Amino acid sequence: MKRICAWCQTSLGEVSSNIHSEQAITHGICDICLNNLFADRDIDFIPFLNSLSAPVILIDDNNTYLSANSKALDVLAKDHQFLKQKRTGDVFTCENAHLEGGCGHTNRCGGCQMLQLINDTYEGKDSFDHVPVTLFQKHGDVRHKLDLELTTEKVNGLVLMRIDSHK
Repeated sequence: MKRICAWCQTSLGEVSSNIHSEQAITHGICDICLNNLFADRDIDFIPFLNSLSAPVILIDDNNTYLSANSKALDVLAKDHQFLKQKRTGDVFTCENAHLEGGCGHTNRCGGCQMLQLINDTYEGKDSFDHVPVTLFQKHGDVRHKLDLELTTEKVNGLVLMRIDSHK
């Protein structure tokens, strides 16, 4: 799959994908545009994120929510102010996030696919495209399975996570 910068349209090479089409394009951001946009972490990321066509969430190096676009907030059915400074388990209502230690620090987090994906991306192992992730949510006493396809990219010390599909 071809990969181009969403801002300047510069080619960013190719990424492996399950989509087998010569016309398939995914978007990222080149280093020049990235440095222009993310030079200051205190900026309001929402206008930038809302310019993206897919639901996306911006996560810091501590697996903590920084921002999301309106499409991601619709998928999550949550408000930006409610999510600020919450870890991704809280963002996605993981059934284990409420346990002692919280998201990423419970004895059940070692096998978390989402946490591993975010950590691998942050540590610079790779960007990932359409990775299937299963998460169990808890709403009161009701447990619900959530199947996701996630794409991640490290962007200037942050992880940009796109929600490609959700069920």
